[in-house]
Formats: sequence, structure tokens, C-alpha cells
Amino acid sequence: MDIFRDILLSLLIAIVTAYVTVVFSLKKFYRQKWWEAKLKSYSKVIEIISSLQYYFGREWEWATTSAMGLSEIELKQLRQDYEKNMSSLKKIVISASFLISKESLKTLKDLIATLDAIKEEWVLSTFKKRGAGDFDPFPFQPQYEALDIAIKVINGNIQKELSKK
Repeated sequence: MDIFRDILLSLLIAIVTAYVTVVFSLKKFYRQKWWEAKLKSYSKVIEIISSLQYYFGREWEWATTSAMGLSEIELKQLRQDYEKNMSSLKKIVISASFLISKESLKTLKDLIATLDAIKEEWVLSTFKKRGAGDFDPFPFQPQYEALDIAIKVINGNIQKELSKK
């Protein structure tokens, strides 16, 4: 009887140990996958914002210097990239809202609203002044600054997220 009890007790301990090990391993696995998804979302956001900054930098150079040497094709490609990146940023705000912090989400929403408002105001004021075809210089500096602020806030949030891991 003692041998049977010892075998049963050993078997019970082995089952409980295996169960606890599996539960903790799965929790760690899912936590790691969640963290990787967050990091991927943040990386995509930073990549898009950096591309937008590059766009405004190139546009500013093109608008202020004739030595830049941007062809119409390159300029058109830059503007298409801008529209694509803005579209991607808007999609991220919708689709990754559960992956990034509330502060980062608010920052992105504010950034999109700022960029859209500046562009809309510029287009309206230009058309009112001169009509279609003639444009005032685009206000690149406020947009560039808005992007810079967004990068700083989001980088700070990334640091917070990384420290939680």
C-alpha cells in the first residue's frame, strides 16, 4: 500500500509540476508575442513619421533653392509617398490603437489633425488669393515641428514600454 501511495503521490506531483510549467511558459510566450506586436507597431509609426519629415525637408529644399535638382518626376514621387505615408499613419491609428499607448495614440491623432489643418488652410488661402495654379510657399516649418514633437513623445512612450518588458 505504501508503494502505491508513493507512486500516486509522485505521479500527482509530476502532473502538477508539468501543468504549472506549461501555464507559466504559455504566459511568457504570449506576453513576448504581445510585446513584439507593440514594438512592430511603434517601429512602423516612427518609420512613417521619419518619412514624412524627410518629405518636408526635401520639399523645403526644393522650394527654397534652385540648386536642389529635383525633377518633376522626383517631386511627384515625393508627394505620392507623402500621401501614402499619411494614409498609412491614419490606418495605424485605427488598427493599432490597442497596441500603442493612449498618449501615443493621442499624439498621432493630434499630428494628423495638425498636418491636415495646415495643408487645408494653405490650399484655401492660396486659392482665395490667386486662384488655382499659383501657390504661396507651403508652411513646411510648422509641419516639420509637429512631426518632431510627435517623434519625441512616441520615443518616450517606447522607452516606457521597453522598460515594462
